[in-house]
Amino acid sequence: MGEIWIDGREGSRIFDIEVSAGRIPHSSVVHKFGRNPDVDGDEDVWSAPTADWVAPTAAAIHNIVSTDANDDGDPVGSGARTIEIQGLDANFVFQKEPLTLNGTTDVPSTKLYTRIFRMKCLTFGTTGWNEGTITATATSPSATTVTAQIEIKDAQTLMAIYTVPSGCTGYMTQYYASINKVSGSSAGTVDVGLFFRERADETDAGWVLKHIQGLNLVGSSRFDFRWKPTLQIPEKTDVKLRALNNSANNLDLSAGFSLILELTP
Repeated sequence: MGEIWIDGREGSRIFDIEVSAGRIPHSSVVHKFGRNPDVDGDEDVWSAPTADWVAPTAAAIHNIVSTDANDDGDPVGSGARTIEIQGLDANFVFQKEPLTLNGTTDVPSTKLYTRIFRMKCLTFGTTGWNEGTITATATSPSATTVTAQIEIKDAQTLMAIYTVPSGCTGYMTQYYASINKVSGSSAGTVDVGLFFRERADETDAGWVLKHIQGLNLVGSSRFDFRWKPTLQIPEKTDVKLRALNNSANNLDLSAGFSLILELTP
């Protein structure tokens, strides 16, 4: 294999393609994208019903359930049948597992999670999508803490939230956001903040604003900010995008970010 150039100049291999294809040792790519379809104040960019994402205070079993009985893998239904959970264990080590849905009946995860940052549907019935809203709820310390949610027909979580696993370093290459619409209005503004919570496994950790960009539905309704060079993120750091200072309620916002994840030597 020839030299790899980050700028992808002619005659050389493009770095982004190589790392996405898994040909750069100990490196991988993470894309996180989220949507909050009803921003009424300062809120995290994710699709769950509560304003802010709250991580469990300790690793816990999560109950997975749908609002529709057709999201069932045994007996098989017409909606989503199986899903995959991706997150971190008690030591912030990455883990994942498949799970067979049981409609409106809770199915407990087989592993304990201190973070769930992605769920996606794997197999489907005749409709080809999830017919209900699928949620993951931590069983402790509160049995009402929703940590991840798949909206109807989305087939995976939309959450601009991630935690860098233990033993890894993240390098953010870009983040972006767009105003999709403002209900009943042709104008709307919002700031989008990039927040880090380093040492997320420690009780005195807190959120720190790392960057902020503004959006205006009349002028610039989207942005794509690229880090040159990349922004380094230590292990066990929570990362999220958050809507701030919006000028109108019922704002529909999409946002996300991309990371190169590297195993720490």
